Amino acid sequence: MSLRSYLSEHNELKKRTREYYNVKFQVNKKVFIKDETLIYFTQIYKVILDYYDDRDEHEKDVWELHKLGVRVNPSRAKCTLNFTRINQAWLKEATKKYIRYRLSIYSAEKSLDSIGAINDFSAFIAYYHPLLQAQDIDRRLILEYITQLPHTGLHPRTISKSIGSLKKFLEMCAIEEWLPVPDKRLIYAEDFPKPTRGLPRYIPE
Repeated sequence: MSLRSYLSEHNELKKRTREYYNVKFQVNKKVFIKDETLIYFTQIYKVILDYYDDRDEHEKDVWELHKLGVRVNPSRAKCTLNFTRINQAWLKEATKKYIRYRLSIYSAEKSLDSIGAINDFSAFIAYYHPLLQAQDIDRRLILEYITQLPHTGLHPRTISKSIGSLKKFLEMCAIEEWLPVPDKRLIYAEDFPKPTRGLPRYIPE
């Protein structure tokens, strides 16, 4: 029996909710807040699991940057790289190879951006094309993904950044053969959102 089931069976599971405004869908949403007891024991479980997990850090789905000897900006709270939101095993494996390469030449912050972009692409595949495999990635799929991004409520600059990160990832996968994707270009300059120009300001004479 899980801890959650035990607490629920004995009426000890605290069920609290919090409302927030979802900018993406422009609606008020209600989320459940985890029971403090569950949070506490989950943290203990993670500590114990990490202590006895003797796998190489690169084999795990969450990388502790200090264990990899990666310098992290002290002002940032995140000291891990999390691959658990990547739904497809083949995409997760390729992402790990890509991020391992990126960490050797770029900052951890840039790797976080790359993982975020791949997370979004993975979510799109899982929702619209759950049976899709790496060899099925083509220009048509990329266009379908890019055209739905403006409807997510993201700022055009954020969309451009995400598309750019995905472009670099796919190109490197083709070069290094981490995925059986086409070695021809899948994302073009025309695919990026056009920068918005503000109206000119006139100074009265």
